[in-house]
Amino acid sequence: MFLTVQTVVFAQEYFPEGTKWTEIRLDTLKYDNWYSQVGDEWVPNFETIEYYVRGDYPDRDWIYKKVYTNGPEWTDSLTLLIREAEYNGHNSVLVSIMTHNYEGGSYVPWPGEAYQFDWNVGKGLYYEDITMSNTTSLVSPRFYYGIIDEIKEGYFGGSQSLKYVDLDGKAPDDKSNSPKRNVNTNGGRIIQGIGITEWNDGECLFGPPNLYSAMSFDNPERHYRSMLVHFERNGEVLYDVWPEKRTSDFAQDDYRPLVKQGKKWTYHHDTYQYVYDYHYTLEGDTVVAGKDCLKMYSENRYGDGERQYEGALFEENKKVYCFFPYKEESSIEEPALLYDFGCEVGDVFHMNAIELVTQAISAVEVNGKSVNRYDFQAQQPDKDDEPFVIGNLSWIEGVGATMDFFGMLPLQGNYNSLVACEVNGEVIYQSATSIQGIKSNTLNSDGAIFDLQGRRLSATPAKGVYIQNGKKRIVR
Repeated sequence: MFLTVQTVVFAQEYFPEGTKWTEIRLDTLKYDNWYSQVGDEWVPNFETIEYYVRGDYPDRDWIYKKVYTNGPEWTDSLTLLIREAEYNGHNSVLVSIMTHNYEGGSYVPWPGEAYQFDWNVGKGLYYEDITMSNTTSLVSPRFYYGIIDEIKEGYFGGSQSLKYVDLDGKAPDDKSNSPKRNVNTNGGRIIQGIGITEWNDGECLFGPPNLYSAMSFDNPERHYRSMLVHFERNGEVLYDVWPEKRTSDFAQDDYRPLVKQGKKWTYHHDTYQYVYDYHYTLEGDTVVAGKDCLKMYSENRYGDGERQYEGALFEENKKVYCFFPYKEESSIEEPALLYDFGCEVGDVFHMNAIELVTQAISAVEVNGKSVNRYDFQAQQPDKDDEPFVIGNLSWIEGVGATMDFFGMLPLQGNYNSLVACEVNGEVIYQSATSIQGIKSNTLNSDGAIFDLQGRRLSATPAKGVYIQNGKKRIVR
């Protein structure tokens, strides 16, 4: 059952017939840079995807514009439907997809609101997840790009200047008790009349509404970063910005230490019941067992807003150690080894009863400097059989683990991911796969049924989307 919402098409067309744009996407499990230098040549690491608007599609009382795609997964394929209209009091761009029901027929799900292009300072810009727009639940979150504090104007390789905003992903406080709760994101740059210029998924302009998941409702997690590189409207190039071809001349043997005063880490915890950011900070020094250390504090680590002391860290010979509080209190002078950035491919690093096997060491850029990224396979040894593989994890030199600074193992229930690392307020690292919204693989796999807000259900709903065994399922 669909709600009836009055919409009025507005005069300005941002995606008229013939509009086309190009996006590139990077598989972040394979690459850390858009290009690699091979000899004197630059080799692209990305895939190119082209989109173009062609024709109309009537559905119920609405007329959508059809968008076709050419790329690795599609050849001249109808992939999405967009509609520009006055919606919920905004000049909005709505997006949906063509999908199939269980009887083999096609239908168009209720659209998600991708953008609002009537701007003013103080206005919050948001998007909606298509999968949630088609649930029977009253709760339909609004994911905020952020609140406009300045509208800027500039040229982006095109023929005319464009208005744009740089947003921090912070949602306004929701004091209205509205079922459409507000959710933070990572924000980004939005060009008026075009859209977001980078997104941490396989699609850019219309990636935020979670199109790929809406197409299947049962897709694996993807590790991509996408970028808008070209946009044309009415035969006029408005945007043409490609990633810079560059490499760092920073020497690889110039090690970047991890333990540094004023360093701060932001991690994101995301389950359907609990979604929040938390932080670690190195501040203040101390001496433990004759070692000069820095104190590590956490804030909101368990979503409770509490600040607590985690331990005392020091670094020697590319190894990072920690005196945990209980060891200090009991006068145990043997610190725990957290990281060994001097390891080589094939080395085995032991963490409790788990083995971390170093599989690859590659160069990545951190704040314009080339450092090492270490990829590990976590496994549990078995003296009578092959080791049991748990999963994979990564360290970044000078930054640390990408799941949690301490709880870095890819175990069931570890729903944490590194968002950023900074030193004295300067961001030195930002994850290419930081979470943008709700993921479909974060609930337990014991057969229990949950709604999209993480609430346990007693039975399968008669209609709508639900979660079971960590996967989205739909009943139509």
